[in-house]
Amino acid sequence: MKLGILTFWKTEDNYGQLLQCYALQTYLQSLGHETFLVRTTNGRDYSPTFKQQLMKKARIVYRLSPYPFYLVKRVISSAFYVFTHGSFRKRTVDLGFEQFRQEYLNCTKVYTFEELQNDPPVADIFVVGSDQIWNTHDGIYYLSWVHDKIRKIAYAASFGGCDTLPDGKTMSEWLKRFDYVSVREQSGVEICVNVGRKDAVCVVDPTMLLTATDYLKIASKELPKDKYLFIYFLGTRTIINWKEIHTFAKEKGLKIIYVASQGQEDKFKHTQASIHEWLSLIANAEYVITNSFHGTVFTLLFGRKFLTYPVTGVVIKMNDRITTLLNPLGLGNHIYSDSIRVIEECIDYAEVHRIMQKYGAKGRELLKEWTR
Repeated sequence: MKLGILTFWKTEDNYGQLLQCYALQTYLQSLGHETFLVRTTNGRDYSPTFKQQLMKKARIVYRLSPYPFYLVKRVISSAFYVFTHGSFRKRTVDLGFEQFRQEYLNCTKVYTFEELQNDPPVADIFVVGSDQIWNTHDGIYYLSWVHDKIRKIAYAASFGGCDTLPDGKTMSEWLKRFDYVSVREQSGVEICVNVGRKDAVCVVDPTMLLTATDYLKIASKELPKDKYLFIYFLGTRTIINWKEIHTFAKEKGLKIIYVASQGQEDKFKHTQASIHEWLSLIANAEYVITNSFHGTVFTLLFGRKFLTYPVTGVVIKMNDRITTLLNPLGLGNHIYSDSIRVIEECIDYAEVHRIMQKYGAKGRELLKEWTR
C-alpha cells in the first residue's frame, strides 16, 4: 500500500524528531509498503518577526543569567552584530539534517493547509505521528483534510505538555474520523477517552520499533580517543547541577562531550554533531546525562548507564513521557532527584531489553494489522 506520513520534520538540530520519522518510515517499508513524508507548513514553521526574535534573545539572557561574565560577552557580541548587520545572527552551523532528510526520507513538496485540502497527495492510508503533533490547535495533524473514505491512523501521537487543547467538540469530531488511534503517553489516552475515543491505546515511540543494531548501521564509525561522559540537553527549562556533573566526570577520569540543541544556552563548550555522530556518541559513552526523551530512548537501546533530568516550569507536564518510558522498565529512579550517584547503578539490560522488545512488538503488530 501507499502510505503518507505526517509528523514534524523541519528541524535543524532536534535529533529525535528526525530519527522517529526515519524509524516509522523504515519499519513500514519493511512491511512492504511504499511510504512518503508529507511535508507541511504549520504554526511552528514561520519567519519570526524582529519582536519575536527579540523575545527569543530575552529568554537566552535569562538562561545565561547564572554566568554573568559570559552573558556580558554574548550581549556585546550580539549587539555589535545587530548594529553592523541590521538583524540578529542566525545559526550558521550545518549539522547535516537536510542531507539526512534527502538521503533517508522520501519526502513530498511542502504543502500549505489550503493545498492539502484542495489537492492532497495520493495515498491509501495516512499515518500521523509521532512527536508532539497534537500540541496544536489546527487540523493538519488531526488529518481533518483527508477524505472520509481514506484510512487514517494515529501512531504514538503526543499532546506534549499542552495545557490548552482544541475544544472538546472539535477534537471529538477530528478524532472520531480516525480508524485507529494510539498515543505515546498514558495521559494522552486519558485525553482521547475524555472526548470519546475509548479505544485509544498507548504505544511506544517509533524509535523503539527498530533495534540498536538497526541504528548502528547508520551511526558514525569514528570514535573519540578518550573515554567520555556524554551530555545532551535540549533548551527546555531544566535545573542542572553542573558542578556535580563536572566533579563526577573528573572523579571518573572522563572527558565531557556535550551536545546542546533546541535553544539550550550556557557557558560550556558544545560539540556540533551530525545525526550519525550523535548516535555514535551515545552508543559508545561510558555514561549519558540528558533531559531529552529521545536521548533517553537511545541510551536505553544502546545499553548505557544514564541519568535523565526532568524539565521544570510551565512544561513540567512533558515529564510524563519520561515516566511512561522509564517506570515500566523499573528505572524511574534514574530521573534526577538530588544526586548524580544513581548513574553508577548497574542496570540489568537483558531484562530492560526484554521488556522494551515486548512493548516494541505490540507497536509493530498494531501497525502491521492496521496497514493490511
